[in-house]
Amino acid sequence: MIRYLLCFCLMASVYAAPHSKSLFHSLDPHSVRQNLALWELYPESEGGKLALQRACELLDVSQMTLHVLKNCINPFAQKKELSEQVVVQIEQLASHLPNRKLAGYSASCEKEILCLSSNQIDLGKALIFSQFEDGPEAQLQARRYSALLDLMALRILARLEPDTPAREKIKIINTFIFETLHYRFPPESLYAEKIDKYTFLASVMDNHLGVCLGVSALYLALAQRLDLPLKPITPPGHIYLSYVDKEGRVNIETTARGIDIDQERYLTIHTHRLHPRTLKEVVGMTHVNEGSSHLHHAEFEQAASCYEKALLYIENDLMASELLAFCYLLLERKNDADPLLQRVAQHPPFEDQTKGHKMTEDYLAGHVDVGALRAVLMQVDETKESIVEKQEALEAALERCPNFRDGLFQMAISHLMLNHTKDALDCLDKLIALDDQDPEIYYYLTVLHGQRKDFKSAWKHFKRVKELLSAYQYLPAKTLRDLQYQLTLLSPEPE
Repeated sequence: MIRYLLCFCLMASVYAAPHSKSLFHSLDPHSVRQNLALWELYPESEGGKLALQRACELLDVSQMTLHVLKNCINPFAQKKELSEQVVVQIEQLASHLPNRKLAGYSASCEKEILCLSSNQIDLGKALIFSQFEDGPEAQLQARRYSALLDLMALRILARLEPDTPAREKIKIINTFIFETLHYRFPPESLYAEKIDKYTFLASVMDNHLGVCLGVSALYLALAQRLDLPLKPITPPGHIYLSYVDKEGRVNIETTARGIDIDQERYLTIHTHRLHPRTLKEVVGMTHVNEGSSHLHHAEFEQAASCYEKALLYIENDLMASELLAFCYLLLERKNDADPLLQRVAQHPPFEDQTKGHKMTEDYLAGHVDVGALRAVLMQVDETKESIVEKQEALEAALERCPNFRDGLFQMAISHLMLNHTKDALDCLDKLIALDDQDPEIYYYLTVLHGQRKDFKSAWKHFKRVKELLSAYQYLPAKTLRDLQYQLTLLSPEPE
């Protein structure tokens, strides 16, 4: 009977009548699910209080404990740390959940987790252990947040039948996370300044605010407790979740309350294939996010530590290795940076993208100095002052390093942010002289010439985009279809 604690939520319509005492007498006296549902719907009514008393007797817990368990995941309740006694009770109540079979659930430190294969990782505990220093505090926090995840899973289970299909589970989880608990994507003014706060699981659960990676990690940790096989998919700079069965694919976009977005929408001029990540890689990506926040704030020592930590989970990851190497260069640790960059350069371009390792290639070819790297890595916000500041740094860098491709590209972007279209075109034309194999450059040229009503040039560059992408046996159908449609509206394609 204990295993059904927190089966709070029968459909509200079943108990819509205000006569709670009558409803109480109509309940199954042995059903924890029904009694807790009535209490949650009418907590201050006589019938609701009687239902709470009966549920506590059936579960052999105190009313205070039950109130604590309910409030600890309530987004509007005052947050209190769970006591050891409550954590133990929750662990017992959730002992039947599927994640208990994972070796990672019994891990007591990060070192033990790193030794596990990804399919044995308990993601919730792994994320907490990776965030806190090893020791008693990390163990306590891992148990507390795992207990909170257990409570969330138990409340979701209350809405499921034993044979609920996976697709229906996804709908119910979406409702619970985004409507019942009100998890939201934070305003840009918050996450742009401190993205790691909205990435790490503990702070996401504390604040009910998270960027795509933070809420996806929460979702995955719950899925492990609900026997729901999901795969994390990572377009550049993003993550979403996917479920696949014989009926097809369901995608879960956690920045938009879990809606299903067609996979084609995630493909771009550069991104031609989307591949799943492992749960171990998800842990590593949280540290990449943290590192990038430090990097853009010129906190290179802290950024390097984050990338080093990430590589423990995503060993040999080219992007993390490249970013770590740039940090080493900015910290005047050239001897540590060069071997990493040599290894990155020896690999083909990122396997899911049409672009290569341009900044690494330019550095190794002597086209980039450390000051130019620093300029490219500067962060801008929505203010004109920050854009101009970076633009001035890029101008100085390009005077010294005129063949720095990423520098030229970012200069073009900065001109576009200031609505200086002609200057942006000049930068892109210089880029073509250095690199005529990048479809993204021609894509921008197509758009800009179209805006300037130079349709002959726009169509010429559009054809070059298609020509370059066909070499990869890849055409981002929707992206090119939309662009071609807009061009055709303005001017028919020339013969």
